[in-house]
Amino acid sequence: QIPLSTNTTIYAFGGINFRKGDAYAWTRTADSPRNIPSIYPDGFDPIITSTITDGTFAAGVRTTLGNWNVDLGNIFGSNRFDYGVKNTLNTSMGATSPREFKAGGFQLQQNVTGLHFTRFFKNTLQGLNVAFGSEFRYENYQIFAGEEASYKAYDISKAAGAQGFPGFQPSNVLNKSRTNLGIYIDTEAYLTKAFMIGAAARYENYSDFGSTLNGKLSSRLKISPSFKLRGTLSTGFRAPSLAQKYFNSTITNFVGGQPVQVQIAQNGSAITQALGIPDLKQETSVNASLG
Repeated sequence: QIPLSTNTTIYAFGGINFRKGDAYAWTRTADSPRNIPSIYPDGFDPIITSTITDGTFAAGVRTTLGNWNVDLGNIFGSNRFDYGVKNTLNTSMGATSPREFKAGGFQLQQNVTGLHFTRFFKNTLQGLNVAFGSEFRYENYQIFAGEEASYKAYDISKAAGAQGFPGFQPSNVLNKSRTNLGIYIDTEAYLTKAFMIGAAARYENYSDFGSTLNGKLSSRLKISPSFKLRGTLSTGFRAPSLAQKYFNSTITNFVGGQPVQVQIAQNGSAITQALGIPDLKQETSVNASLG
């Protein structure tokens, strides 16, 4: 953070993280119909690789406006997951099959812009703290396909795609976004030096799940220097994440010892609707605590 004046400071922070991983799939034996003996005479263990990139960056300015503390900031976060498959093959390509494939993956990004005000009124009651503000969040979720040979059947009588992990297909590809606007107010009042009550409310509007209003009531009583009693009552709301709602892929499962292709269908698709699976709904909660 860098001070610009007595009352104004700009700040920034962030980071980036890279991870790589290997995961073994089921062994394909030498005589498996999913093996090509001229490539792997002793069979093979497909290895699913992952390359994960996480990044975040935040910047903002803190200042005072009258007697109010003001914080205007923006934070961006991104997570990208790239799959690969090595020590494998595409059986439908025969002896010409590569042994390594790029299998596609997915990415989630969020950007939040917030404007926050806080002030402590020391001469109101025994002290009154007030905070209010607003946040606007943009979310984007993408699934991208792997190279064609990672998922395609070049001979329809044989298993398609890379053994161990067929790549994401063009039918899996999507690019979905949503926005969320939140407005909140939070107060804490010390009625006496020993007794505090608090109240907060937050209104949110999702572009895909509509509006919600939630609140919180809290209180704390100082009975002695070493003993305090406190309690809270609140409501909550959570919309399904974009990944929960839209993720879909085709994978290989073993049923009765036999490999079969299994589709993970996204919520709201023709498949889930035909099976009578309802659309995902928002979660609501009521929470109470005493301590």
